[in-house]
Amino acid sequence: DFQRTYNLEAGGSVAIQNVSGDINLTGYGGSAVVVSAYKEGRDRDIVEVEDESTQGRVVLRAKYPNNCRNCEASLRFEVRVPRSANLVFDKISTASGNVKAEGFAGRLHLSTASGDVSVRGVGGEIRASSASGTVRVNDATGTVNASTASGNVEVELTRVDGAGDMKFSSASGDVHVRPPT
Repeated sequence: DFQRTYNLEAGGSVAIQNVSGDINLTGYGGSAVVVSAYKEGRDRDIVEVEDESTQGRVVLRAKYPNNCRNCEASLRFEVRVPRSANLVFDKISTASGNVKAEGFAGRLHLSTASGDVSVRGVGGEIRASSASGTVRVNDATGTVNASTASGNVEVELTRVDGAGDMKFSSASGDVHVRPPT
């Protein structure tokens, strides 16, 4: 398992690239980004967290051995985010798993190839996508772009801030958008 604390100034960035497993981002009252990663599955000891962070930038990557064909191992990232730090989450992704963000402000780019993306109570610029899964954005303020190739897109905006364009799409599913009232 992995646990680290990062002190980032406003505008600092966070990138997490996972292969198998969920990524959960949750706002809290502290001032640092706190990352915990939990190894799961029969072969959990073979997966590692590669930390390539620098001053002002958190960069974490799941690392598997090259000969891992039928491995049963995944990482679950739990990330505590200062509610008002206004950070840039420029690439929060997993190939197989769900991505969830709740209760903070910033610029987010969340994606999964196979799983759901869920965003609740987040303010800022939000880009959420799934190749195969549902994308839900609730209680959002700011601008939202949400898409999926196979699944539904459900967006509920509390307030629109910023001047960016917003797009919502699904190649094979329904799109429901509720604008602010």
